[in-house]
Amino acid sequence: VQVEHLGAVTALTRTLGGKVFREPTDLPTVGRYAVIADPQGASLELFEPATEMTLHDDGKPGEFCWNELMTNDQPAAFEFYSRLLGWQKLQDMDDKGTYLIYGLDDKPRGGMMTWPREASRPPAWLYYTETLDVDAAISRATKRGAKVMNVPMEVPGGGHTAQRIDPQGAAFALHQ
Repeated sequence: VQVEHLGAVTALTRTLGGKVFREPTDLPTVGRYAVIADPQGASLELFEPATEMTLHDDGKPGEFCWNELMTNDQPAAFEFYSRLLGWQKLQDMDDKGTYLIYGLDDKPRGGMMTWPREASRPPAWLYYTETLDVDAAISRATKRGAKVMNVPMEVPGGGHTAQRIDPQGAAFALHQ
């Protein structure tokens, strides 16, 4: 997540009950980064670029297009990220619990949901990559050893998504 003042954001992380796993660290000529975790334990990287950066076109195939937090307390997680990063609630959707869509300046950036009670998974972020053909991407991933996390499904807006686990155990998601 790109931020303007990395030192201030990492300090606020602690104030809000989160953890800093990697203090702000320089990447020569690129910028600075830190690794944090929210109070529920989901981790992510913060980045302060050394120079102005153009945002990626998240509708282009191969780009990350959606960021989804699965946590054990979605309201508390949203409160943390809204105070830390200024994220705004854009919409609540009810689908087996509340799915909160957050964003900045009225542009959706991702969603947050509370894990079902029967899930025994730690809080985590899942990143979606845009693809032209989700079925073809699933086929390629399966041939390379990916396992099913969730079956393909239609999402609001007419898109299709699929979640998989790669051979090393990392979760990933696709969106068409």
